Amino acid sequence: MTGNGLEDLSPLVEAKTSPSLLLAVLGGDAMRRLRKAHTDLRLKPRQFELLGLLDDAGPMSQATLASKMNLTASALVVLLNPLEAAGEVERTRDPENRKRNRVTITDGGRARLLDAAHAQHEIDNEFMAPLNSEQRQQLATLLKILRDGDVVIDESCDTPRWVAGSQPSA
Repeated sequence: MTGNGLEDLSPLVEAKTSPSLLLAVLGGDAMRRLRKAHTDLRLKPRQFELLGLLDDAGPMSQATLASKMNLTASALVVLLNPLEAAGEVERTRDPENRKRNRVTITDGGRARLLDAAHAQHEIDNEFMAPLNSEQRQQLATLLKILRDGDVVIDESCDTPRWVAGSQPSA
């Protein structure tokens, strides 16, 4: 007995109940659906992320954008070029440092982002149809905790919430 509880799981049961495997299978299905919705709008999922980041945070240098998206500079350029050609982002010299490019979302980029957000919302509703509203919120909260690795228990309502840089309470 190792005490980790795994000795009671047959390979078949593990394959059906493993949270990591379930997340991988569901994640693959969700990504296919999102990719199709974004592709129908001539947008890659990472371009959707890029437009959303610029819309939320405002103009930023290409280096900062690459860092925030965990991309190399060359991978970012591959995403930016078609968006710039379509007039959805604008690259200009940073007035504070003429060696840097500053990236800004345009009104056309915001319109494309809104179209993609509507399409994504439809995919979310379709994908999450078996869940009620409370279950959807719980799932979103749990997934954000897994993504961020940070959670704090709000003692006033015993609800987990994520806080950047926080440590889970014991």
